[in-house]
Amino acid sequence: MEQSPSSKHLRRLASNLEIKDCRELLIRLGLDTKVLNDVQEKFAPSAYHENDFKYTAMLRWEESVTNSSFKIIHDAFAEIDKHLLCEVFRDVNVDDVLERFSIPADRANKIPSNTILQELSNHVGNSGKQLGIELGLESAKIEEIQNDHSYKLLHQNKEILRVWSQTKFPKPTVKELIKALQRIGKIGCLRKISF
Repeated sequence: MEQSPSSKHLRRLASNLEIKDCRELLIRLGLDTKVLNDVQEKFAPSAYHENDFKYTAMLRWEESVTNSSFKIIHDAFAEIDKHLLCEVFRDVNVDDVLERFSIPADRANKIPSNTILQELSNHVGNSGKQLGIELGLESAKIEEIQNDHSYKLLHQNKEILRVWSQTKFPKPTVKELIKALQRIGKIGCLRKISF
C-alpha cells in the first residue's frame, strides 16, 4: 500500500471509477477544484474517452503532491473496494484469447507486424491514450502524439502503436498488445485483425 502508483495503476484505478467518484476522490486527495474542472473541460469533446479525463486528473493530482501512495488513495476514499486495488495490480491472463483467435504461442511472443498495427489502429477509436498507457508509453509521449495529431484519432492511434512497436524493453509482443487490449475493454478489435 505504500507503493507509489505507476501510470498504468492510475489508469486502471481511474477506469474503474465513475466520474463522480473519481472527482470526489481527487478532491479528497487535495486536487484543486479549478484544476479538476479545467482538465474535465479539456476532455469534454467527444473525441476523447471518458477515462482520459479521469486518468489525466489523477496524473495532475500525482504531479501536485510530494508523496503519493495507494495508502493515501485508500485513506482518502474509504469506500473504495479493496478488491479494486487488487485489480489494479493483477496481471491479465490472455491464454484463452490466444486460443479463441487461434494465435499460436510462438506468434504471440513475436513483435506484431506493421500490417497488424495498421489494421488495429483503425479499430481502437478514442481509446488510443488508454492503450498507450497500458502498453507502457510515457504519458508525456502520448500527450505529445495527441497534440501533434489533434482530433485525428486514426493518426494518433497509428503513432502510438508505431512508437510502442519500436520500444526495446519490455519487448513489444502480440501477447502484450492483447493484454493491453483486454485491459481497456477493446479485445473485440481482434476480430478485425488477421494474425
